[in-house]
Amino acid sequence: SDANLFSFRCIAPALEGMPDFLTHKTLLVKLGINGTSEVPSTGGQFTYYTAPHVQSISPGIGFVSGGEEVRVEGTGFRSTASCKFGEELSEAKVVSPSSVVCVSPWALPRMANTRVPVRVTNNYKDYTVGSKVSLYRYILHPDASSVEPAKLSWTEPPLITIKGHHLRHVTACRYGELQQSFHTHNMTKNTIQCEVPSAGSLLAYSPTIPRLTLPIYLEMENGIVPAGLNVSFDSLEPKKMVPQVKPTVTTIVPDQGSSSGGRWIVAIGDNFANSGGLSCWFGEIRSPETVFVSYNEARCKSPRHMPGRVPFRIANCNDEECDGGTSSDLEYTYTMDWSVVSVYPRMGSIRGGSEIRIQGSFPLIAGSDHSASISCRFGSSAVSRGTWLHQNEIKCVTPPIDEPQTVELRLVHSGSGEESSAWFTYEYEIEIESIVPDYGYLTGNSAVLLNGKHFPHGRNLKCLFGSVAVGATFISSRHLRCLHPPFDSASMSGSTVVLRVVSEDGYVGHSWKLFTYIRPPEIASFHPKTGDAGGYRNSTILVEGTGFRNIMQLMCSFGHVSTQALVIDSNTLLCDIPVHHPATVGFGLVDMYSNFSSPTGLFSFVDRPAIDRAIQTKSAWFISGTNLNQTNRVRCRFGSGHSATVSATVLSNNLVVCPLLEGTSQLAVDIHGDDWKPVDEVAINIDATSFTSSPQAPNGTIFDNHNITLCQPGKFQPQRGQSQCLPCPIGFICPLFGHVLPEPCPPGYICDRLGLAAPSSACIAGHACLTGTKVAFAMADGSTDEWSLDEESGVLTANMNQSAFDLIPREDESRTKLFGSGHPTGEQRIRHPPESNRVIAQQPLACPIGHYCKSGVASLVHVEGDSSTPQPCFDGYFCPRGSKTPEGSGACPSGYYCHGTLAIACEVGHYCAGTGNTVPTACLPGTYSPTSGLSNCIACEVGFQCQGWGNQ
Repeated sequence: SDANLFSFRCIAPALEGMPDFLTHKTLLVKLGINGTSEVPSTGGQFTYYTAPHVQSISPGIGFVSGGEEVRVEGTGFRSTASCKFGEELSEAKVVSPSSVVCVSPWALPRMANTRVPVRVTNNYKDYTVGSKVSLYRYILHPDASSVEPAKLSWTEPPLITIKGHHLRHVTACRYGELQQSFHTHNMTKNTIQCEVPSAGSLLAYSPTIPRLTLPIYLEMENGIVPAGLNVSFDSLEPKKMVPQVKPTVTTIVPDQGSSSGGRWIVAIGDNFANSGGLSCWFGEIRSPETVFVSYNEARCKSPRHMPGRVPFRIANCNDEECDGGTSSDLEYTYTMDWSVVSVYPRMGSIRGGSEIRIQGSFPLIAGSDHSASISCRFGSSAVSRGTWLHQNEIKCVTPPIDEPQTVELRLVHSGSGEESSAWFTYEYEIEIESIVPDYGYLTGNSAVLLNGKHFPHGRNLKCLFGSVAVGATFISSRHLRCLHPPFDSASMSGSTVVLRVVSEDGYVGHSWKLFTYIRPPEIASFHPKTGDAGGYRNSTILVEGTGFRNIMQLMCSFGHVSTQALVIDSNTLLCDIPVHHPATVGFGLVDMYSNFSSPTGLFSFVDRPAIDRAIQTKSAWFISGTNLNQTNRVRCRFGSGHSATVSATVLSNNLVVCPLLEGTSQLAVDIHGDDWKPVDEVAINIDATSFTSSPQAPNGTIFDNHNITLCQPGKFQPQRGQSQCLPCPIGFICPLFGHVLPEPCPPGYICDRLGLAAPSSACIAGHACLTGTKVAFAMADGSTDEWSLDEESGVLTANMNQSAFDLIPREDESRTKLFGSGHPTGEQRIRHPPESNRVIAQQPLACPIGHYCKSGVASLVHVEGDSSTPQPCFDGYFCPRGSKTPEGSGACPSGYYCHGTLAIACEVGHYCAGTGNTVPTACLPGTYSPTSGLSNCIACEVGFQCQGWGNQ
């Protein structure tokens, strides 16, 4: 439909036939007229995604006050998903592509007991539909007003009756901190009966309190709410107290884990007490946290322990020696911690599918299948299977995600609970849309421009021609430039190869284009070899040879002037003869997209001849004019059809003599083969000597012979009426034709030569180049007499107070000469001070401490994810000023740990073994560290004991 003058609204048609294994498909959208004629445009991309489907919701009820979390299970959920309860939108948090958590919106009280459909959308327009619709019921909050009886006996606990309003959805009752649910009998919608706990379970809860009072909680499908009522139990006489029984443990799952502890263990057995005294023991160390699940199940968090096997047992009281402790033959195995040192590559496409290698320490876990039990988790939801190669390397394949971001990469071993993490960056997939040219000559070294999207800066990109990689020059996020390599028959299977973009850190792009190697064309002959300097007749030159192709961007070169070639066939092409001042120049073929050139011969530009008049004598015709002696091919033709031809004699540039033929009324002079001029015509005289002075060429141009010519790239001219262009100064570039003023050297590059059309090189690694950098080396990286270094920013500025700007008196010379003494007429400075004292060195500036700079860095200020700025070094490595790699000067030395910009001595009570530490490690029990900076802890001497961790 017609939305307005500048936009249209279209309805996307249904996409049919998309394979089941695809989750999305991107198509190009263009405009058309009447459904057939396509409107010329670049078009735009539109992506179809698999529609979201809701399979179930939990819970299925909720209060009209809203604000409750509802988990929706289904398929096709994206990061942009939101929920809709009936007609009300709600917030959503995507847990995974198959799970989303929605927050129920509030509803009017009259909506109580009303069911509304729950739908999910990924784009706020298309909501889930289908035969199976999940309904959510709004209910009123339960209101309990009384409980009978409120006081109970220990011996025979009866049912209790709770009265109030809106109690029909209560499913169970709970009492105090007891984790057990007690069944509910719904009598009416306003009355329920609940079972009460037995005396045995209450003994562990409070065996010494004379009267036990417990609050009542109501359990519903959507959670647990307090009833606002209490129930009391009379105390039990001591003779009726039931003695505790010893717990037994039959199984623990899992039975191994990391020495750093913190893993939850499920213990299966019998007679577990629901009390604060329930505890798990790993050898002689008590679990920091134990949770009662049931009388047959408990969960324990493993404490920190040195690698090895320890006995496992459970007790029903805090002291392991108390009655009720148990011994068993079960053992728990502590394993060495996993650790990640590096990830290669550290970046990949959001489409996934990139193979990455993770190096570090991954010791073998006894009795486990590594290939089946390792998962690589990228962020919160993306997961792929990991492959254990050996104890120092694991391989993962990146899963796809929706948008670029840096995520935590976690390695998780399901068998042992081992877990270690690093960082991985998702980027947009590099896309090559076109290459210009898409061919090259066998000799190589011609420029190829890659046009596309998402080319990253500072990644040391390369162009991969078949299997041969060459360096790429970054121009912008949409353009790269490469010099294609020579054809190599050993590594290139055919004349056409696949061109991809790769990076130094292992990234290989999926997008590709075909590049064809061809043989250079050869010229056998060309005709004519002369032409009018004025180019009045739009004459063409015929070139014959071999190897001419339409894909080539061939041009005919007349000295410094070129015209486009029109390829007729593989052996013939035509070119227009350009306007040129009279001269003999070299002729050949050039390719505007490569460094190919084929000089062949000479071509002469001559002034166009003109006839002034003809005088007949008794024996001859004398023909006067200008520029008549251009060639030796001068003939006279007589008669109405110019059928009679005789050779002419050239007497001078202005006079030709032809023999007289009787009975002729017309005469023409042939100068260039087919150029005949009747004697009764007057030709235009273009004699160049008629110019007596040069015209005023405007800024950015010069007057060259008879033409006003733009200054070539690499030169400029700020003044009018000049005959020469000036070379672009050092620290500047002149990239275009006709520069009036030069442009400062762009940030990230060096311009250290005269006459540059483009920067001479990217900024050297380990440094940043600001605008106008003039030298390719650092004159000073620290403070000197002439320069001062800002330690925080790394900027080098000139010490202006080191230069003299003294005032010098100036005498009146005329008075001195006439009268023998003069008077001051003013003062002058030989050197004038600058307007500002902040004169920044126009040199590469050293990369800041704690950061590294690859080549081409354009700023000293770090920007996250922008590789044209300094980037933080790896944790565990020390980077002094001027670092080139994320490893800097190397791993943090032994006895120290590195985090951020400093190397910190290991604290007392800790040690830093080896190199590359990022955090200190607490001394093991039995050892101590009395001073800082130790690489190993000292064994406790005889007669002393060192209990616990981190002894000083």
